[in-house]
Amino acid sequence: MSSDLEAKYKRRVQRERAARKEAEKLLEEKALALYNTLQEVEKINRDLDAKVQQKTLESVNAKDAAVRASNAKSEFLATMSHEIRTPLNAIIGFIQLLEQANLGERERKFLDNMSSASQGLLALINDLLDIAKIEAGKLSLEQIPFPLNKTLEEVVYLYDAKADEMGSKLHFNSSFSNDLMVVGDPYRLSQIIKNFISNSVKFTKAGHVTLSLNGLAVEDEIELNVLVTDTGIGITEEQKKSLFEKFSQADSSTTREYGGTGLGLAICAQLATLMGAKINVESQKDVGSTFTISLKLPIDHNHYDAKAAQEPDISLAGLRVLLAEDNPVNQLLAVSLLEDNDATVDVADNGLEAIAMCSNNTHYDVILMDVQMPDMDGLSASRVLRDAGLTLPIVALTANATAEDRERCLAAGMTEFMSKPFNVTELLTVIKRATQAH
Repeated sequence: MSSDLEAKYKRRVQRERAARKEAEKLLEEKALALYNTLQEVEKINRDLDAKVQQKTLESVNAKDAAVRASNAKSEFLATMSHEIRTPLNAIIGFIQLLEQANLGERERKFLDNMSSASQGLLALINDLLDIAKIEAGKLSLEQIPFPLNKTLEEVVYLYDAKADEMGSKLHFNSSFSNDLMVVGDPYRLSQIIKNFISNSVKFTKAGHVTLSLNGLAVEDEIELNVLVTDTGIGITEEQKKSLFEKFSQADSSTTREYGGTGLGLAICAQLATLMGAKINVESQKDVGSTFTISLKLPIDHNHYDAKAAQEPDISLAGLRVLLAEDNPVNQLLAVSLLEDNDATVDVADNGLEAIAMCSNNTHYDVILMDVQMPDMDGLSASRVLRDAGLTLPIVALTANATAEDRERCLAAGMTEFMSKPFNVTELLTVIKRATQAH
């Protein structure tokens, strides 16, 4: 090989070696950069995982805290409801007893005002409890047969006195027959209509408020429209936007002049949602308003009984009642109203005394059992009595007013459930029904 060729070959080999070294160096640099990038990605992933875990933990803790807060709120409201209902039961009960007395016009007016104020307080307590139950998802609807016309017409009668005071007239119109039975929750449907009528009466002076029922029966279901129409002050379009919000009134002057908490229509909206119903409002300022609830209810063809629809005989003559109640005021109230209706009453101050009195070979026809009592509560006493073979009716008569309270009472062996404050006629009817079925 000539010296020139040899020199060229060496230069070529040197260039290739240099190129390989440069490529290896570049490759090492890229590999190092890739390694560093992967390390950074792994660090970012670890940081993201840690953040996700932290956020998840925070979310779980926040959810747990929200659940605890909701439960604490519900428990607080239930406790406060019980504590308020207990004295309120005595107030309303004694008012009902005094209404049967021969009073002068002045005293009768005082009594009417007391009755109105106590019922307003009870409505407020019920509204607060309903809001708590709805927010906690604990409010459920009944599905029972009830007479449509009679149930809603009775709501109208509740506001006769208030309408007279306002100089207004109440009307009831229905396109359905009086023997029509439907299936649903009569209490909650009535609650919605009560709010509509109460508002209409409140905001209507020297006018008219009309409850109208119409709809279409399709096979075994009725498409029902319930309308409450008034000739009152009306509502503007702007006011309608917040009408169904909690604690909302048309404006501050409305609260000052007419009162109210703004809870009623908010509860109506929630109840309508639970029923699968729709609420509509049409109104014109200074002309009047129409509130409509539209819903579907199954028709019941089997439960109408003309005899059962008549006023029941609620005389307690000949009945011997054991009252288990620790509150002296409520003892006096219950004994008074029962003895006024010809029953014989013995009183036990707690569950242990009730058990002892039943074990003394004393014959009773029914036990009225409070739930919260010292020494032994009503639930425990009922279980002991049932385990001992006692079969007579036990009626829960308690300031605990939730559906869960009712279920606990029935599970403990009680026959009927009534919450305080109670209506005297309703209590007598429940006692009569329980003793007749025994």
